[in-house]
Amino acid sequence: MRNLLFLLVAGVSGCGITTIYGDNSALMYRAPGDLSATTITSRFTIERDNWDGRKQYTITAYADGEQIIHGQLGPTGSGDVTGSWRGKPAVAVCSRTQLTQRLIEMSCRLILNGELAGTIK
Repeated sequence: MRNLLFLLVAGVSGCGITTIYGDNSALMYRAPGDLSATTITSRFTIERDNWDGRKQYTITAYADGEQIIHGQLGPTGSGDVTGSWRGKPAVAVCSRTQLTQRLIEMSCRLILNGELAGTIK
């Protein structure tokens, strides 16, 4: 019983570290034909595995509070993640730039229904 408890505690405490990279300021986007603008916000999450040090990058984007994109980026923090906005395709084309040894910048070009809505960072 004591060994099982130790494995459970070690497994829970050794999962990794999660960093919320950005709850950024809002991006305003007005779709063709719309009278009002849509507020777009995003969140980047970086999780580092304590066992092997690998990082996992995730992007989540919201339009007027509704999740439109959520998914993992490649192992370098770059890649495309797809979703849906008003029943139409939504794509985040993301990249990671190493600014200094400890500082990175994540950015994604957000494309809604084939139109560039803006860049989220």
